[in-house]
Amino acid sequence: VLGWSGVCGAQFLNSSFEATFDGLPHPRVLPSYWPHVDDPSFNSYCTDIWQTDGAYSACLFSLGGKTLGPGRYQSFYQFVDLTGMGVIGFDAMLTANPSGVFAHFEASLLVDDVPLWSETVEGEYLNQEVSIAGLSDWHMVELRLTALDSGTFTDSYWVCWDNLSVFEG
Repeated sequence: VLGWSGVCGAQFLNSSFEATFDGLPHPRVLPSYWPHVDDPSFNSYCTDIWQTDGAYSACLFSLGGKTLGPGRYQSFYQFVDLTGMGVIGFDAMLTANPSGVFAHFEASLLVDDVPLWSETVEGEYLNQEVSIAGLSDWHMVELRLTALDSGTFTDSYWVCWDNLSVFEG
């Protein structure tokens, strides 16, 4: 007979964004275990245009033709017990449609509103890791796309997230 201590390591729910549901105003898929912060100049959904684990990734993107100011953002967040954990791992991809040149925005992973990882250059960022050593109890982990500049941009700027995980310290 194997005993169970009752202690379970930290984990993200729906960490590969495979569980989806239909959203409004039109049918689309969204991460179902990730609350999100909405801004009318952004949108978000799960997509199969890029992924590293499973069939989907979660994408945050600006809407082309909308006027934005610095600091406006769209995000997904989740509260996770990080006790005993040392690292958050993830994959990300930054791009723009139609040009493919990511600009004017920053992708970031935050814990309790503190940026632990950020990037402003297009490309794939595989097997990224951020240290969370020393954190205990529950914390808000957030995936964010933030406008850095003011303007009305023709391109739609995208950040796709996938394969989130936590590892013991």
